[in-house]
Amino acid sequence: MQKSHLFLILVISLCCLGAGLAFVEVSTPDVKNDTLTVAHPINTSLTGQPDVFLPEKNVSLNTISEITQNMVSRTENVIAISAGNEQSLALLENGTVISWGARNMTGLGDLPTNLTPVGAVSAGKYHLGGLALKNDGTVRAWGWKWFHEWDVPPGLEEITAISSGGWHNLALNRNGTVVAWGDNGYGECTVPSGLTNVSAISAGYYFSLALKDDGSVIAWGRNSHGQCSVPEKLKHVHSISAGEQHSLALIEDGSVVAWGNNYYGQCNVPHNLTNVIAISAGCDHSLALKDDGTVVAWGDNQYGQCNIPKNLTNVTAISAGCNHSLALKDDGTVVAWGNNQYDQCDIPQEL
Repeated sequence: MQKSHLFLILVISLCCLGAGLAFVEVSTPDVKNDTLTVAHPINTSLTGQPDVFLPEKNVSLNTISEITQNMVSRTENVIAISAGNEQSLALLENGTVISWGARNMTGLGDLPTNLTPVGAVSAGKYHLGGLALKNDGTVRAWGWKWFHEWDVPPGLEEITAISSGGWHNLALNRNGTVVAWGDNGYGECTVPSGLTNVSAISAGYYFSLALKDDGSVIAWGRNSHGQCSVPEKLKHVHSISAGEQHSLALIEDGSVVAWGNNYYGQCNVPHNLTNVIAISAGCDHSLALKDDGTVVAWGDNQYGQCNIPKNLTNVTAISAGCNHSLALKDDGTVVAWGNNQYDQCDIPQEL
């Protein structure tokens, strides 16, 4: 799928509603071109070795450049952020959710009523909408329903983590099992049989990642660029992040491993990158948060999504969208940079 996703044509279409005109164009996956791949980190049955992109000696940390950025002080501190395709979400300390970007231009991503109190949010990576994990362990969803991705399965009552992917969603049960729903054209919702003891999840475009409590990673779904070919020797993983066609893993020693599509250098982990405490994979770029509160970015920079704002420090959380990036500072403020075509970087003043 091209970086300017076809479903965003709806944004333009809705502008014609006043004249009684509307059109929608949407693409669906061609399931004939790819096969389901369930990859295991050790003793894998995959033939050959996957392309693993370890730190590159010739890749330096991205340089600071002058870009348009937004940083707004909050009257109610933000405690979590999530960047989607052309939209952004923020979770406030009082348990309410704020959404901005393409959602505001279409109305299709309107937040559901009676949403609070919320403990976690996840923006749809390639569509309008998102997931919210409420404090009582239930899940709420909103947005487009092309593949029933917002039809939350009944009985989800003890959920501890959520992740919204391309056209599918993941939820982690308290018992360490995973639930998936939505588009399953490439097997991204076909959770491997017997998968238990999961501690973290991440939904990519047409694939899914799970981190087990033993530090191993499991992947399933589309493997067109090796995004599901988990490196055999990968272990001691602390966290994971699934992008459009690449995957990131944060190791317990603070290093980062990447695999999958590397067309834009999104898997070229900078050689001198150490002391990382958080990672986030976007469409074709990657973000890393260091323990000193600074952010590092690499990969596609067509929209400035890798141009870290000057003097950005004291960051506590990061989130890579499709073509934009978000950072949360320790004072509860949010910084956004990159593509702002749909106002996904225009942080609401009322926050």
